Amino acid sequence: MNLTRVKSKRGLKSVLTYWYKQHWYRVRLPGVNLRSDEEKRQVHAAITEIHRMVDEAARPNLTFEGFAPTYLQHIAVKHRVAAQRNESALRCHLTPWFGPFTLRSIRLEHGIGYVEHRRKEGAAEGTIERECAVLSALLNCAVNYEFLDRNRLQKMPVPEYQKRKRVVSVEELQALEDTVSKATTSRDKEARYHVNLMVTIALNTGVREAKIVLMDYRDLRKREDGWWWSPPAGTRIKGVPDMVPLNRKAVEAIKAAGPWGLQGRVFPRWKDANSFKPLWHRMLKSADVTDLHFHDLRHTFATWLQDLDVPYEIRQILLGHRVKGTTFDYSHGGKSALRRAVSLLEGATCGTKTARLIKDGLANSLENMVPRDRIELSTPAFSGLCSAN
Repeated sequence: MNLTRVKSKRGLKSVLTYWYKQHWYRVRLPGVNLRSDEEKRQVHAAITEIHRMVDEAARPNLTFEGFAPTYLQHIAVKHRVAAQRNESALRCHLTPWFGPFTLRSIRLEHGIGYVEHRRKEGAAEGTIERECAVLSALLNCAVNYEFLDRNRLQKMPVPEYQKRKRVVSVEELQALEDTVSKATTSRDKEARYHVNLMVTIALNTGVREAKIVLMDYRDLRKREDGWWWSPPAGTRIKGVPDMVPLNRKAVEAIKAAGPWGLQGRVFPRWKDANSFKPLWHRMLKSADVTDLHFHDLRHTFATWLQDLDVPYEIRQILLGHRVKGTTFDYSHGGKSALRRAVSLLEGATCGTKTARLIKDGLANSLENMVPRDRIELSTPAFSGLCSAN
């Protein structure tokens, strides 16, 4: 680096000569007769700008669409978020809007335009907020991989999602159950009945819709205190309990779904939560129930436990929320408290039609079944289970 001062009509001009990555750069600093501290500040700013311009020119100028697979691979390795939701947001909304843009050309006005575009499409504020979070995470990832110098959308105004406080009422549950009789075909009637069984399971376990859809008989275990379910693993953000206690209502709902099998899904008619949603929305419309998400049943589960004076820590564990502290990581007991908590819910919806039908018995009693880890190939229990499949 070399700094010289050249005479001009207005006074002394400071000229910086700087060598960087096998090239000389000559910069005339603004102003004349600069003081020493001002000259140092401008030299530092000029060198920083030289580094930025040269380094940015050396980076591959990927498009948003071209970098998206790298981002998805990155989050899949970290397993910090639900990759399926992020992939869906990219494919359906973000890539069609930002896809042709190069990463370095994305500016704040483009992000604001995207928010306005999604609002015109009628997207909920919470949905837009999640999509903006995916957008920002992708740009931050590009910075980490050195395809960008910085994320220019960090200060983008993002809609603030108001957390839902919706709790389902017994009258709304009854209205949903009454839609079974409105089905036009036997297949539709069975599907609607299964939806109500899933509602019963959700209200008595607090597990999310996507996990209930994927419930598998192989994940059910009978212990001395009753049946337990090991749902599919969650993510670090959306936790799921390792083992969920099933009270009598939840067990009877599983029993009513069909013949108990050694393996296979309890609700195989739906591939995932997305394929379940259309029927759920049709049933809500038929029941004249408005603004009810299946996830609100999880809120209802937590609210009912609170009303029953279940301690906060127990509710936190049952919902799969992370309990901070090393002590929790070293504690592997306390299952009896979880069992007592869900047992309190058994009378919460005992007056509904589905509860009465289940109580009358639509399948063989689970209490008389042998746990699969104790079944021998020659026992009648094994033969009965095989014939049920």
